[in-house]
Amino acid sequence: MIRAPVNQTAASLTLHRQTDHDAQLRERVLQAMHGSGYPALRSVRCHVADGLITLEGIVASYFLKQLAQASALRVCETCEVRNAMDVRHP
Repeated sequence: MIRAPVNQTAASLTLHRQTDHDAQLRERVLQAMHGSGYPALRSVRCHVADGLITLEGIVASYFLKQLAQASALRVCETCEVRNAMDVRHP
């Protein structure tokens, strides 16, 4: 039996569609970073898909990079956090 190829584009869009839970989680992570007392964390971008939190952006120190990651983990201890932030010293 020959099977027809699966439409990979439609399948990948379905896998990465943001749910209401993901959107709420993203907002909570952003609120945690904004409330940290470190203005530099306000520029961090946050994406959430299927419970995976991805942090992106540029910060001036590894401390701020770690602080952003800790803020995300504090919001959701069972989530996976991908810290894709770059550190560039001013």
